[in-house]
Amino acid sequence: MVAELVFPGEGDPEDVSDVGSLYAKHHEWIFRYAHRRVGPRGAAEALSRVFEKVAVNPDYDPGRGSVEAWLYWKLRTVLRRMGREEARDAKAGTADQWQFAAEAASPDIAAEYVERAALREAILRLPHDEKEALLLVHWDGRSYEEAAAMQRVPVGTVKTRVHRACRKIAKRLGRQEEA
Repeated sequence: MVAELVFPGEGDPEDVSDVGSLYAKHHEWIFRYAHRRVGPRGAAEALSRVFEKVAVNPDYDPGRGSVEAWLYWKLRTVLRRMGREEARDAKAGTADQWQFAAEAASPDIAAEYVERAALREAILRLPHDEKEALLLVHWDGRSYEEAAAMQRVPVGTVKTRVHRACRKIAKRLGRQEEA
């Protein structure tokens, strides 16, 4: 069964050729997801690139899933390309350098920063599919069913990926009793 996104109170599927209405309806979740993956600056760039791709090539196929899933795949492609660009820039020595102010912060803020950095590192070390499932379900608030539709896999696969990701993160953070 293929789910279609519809405007509230209307029975017609979304018109993907109207980029403005697509943006108005979907930009918040796209930005939120990208923000969790690449930070605020990268999220704004990713959002821009997604809707640029949609405007240039509105290749939506209702037979392959919802408009939301289609936009997610566009975002996924953009984020992968941005990751490759960042890796290339880092190799060339032109990437922006993170500036940390933990030394000047209070001990509580510094400890929180260290904990967040460890969590971010643990998430970044996850296999791509597990990381994506975890971010969709736990950070973006998607249901397992929505995440499965967006990743084009069975619901059980998403549940397994999320469970494995949580166990790996707990192990990396030294919290095996929470896993």
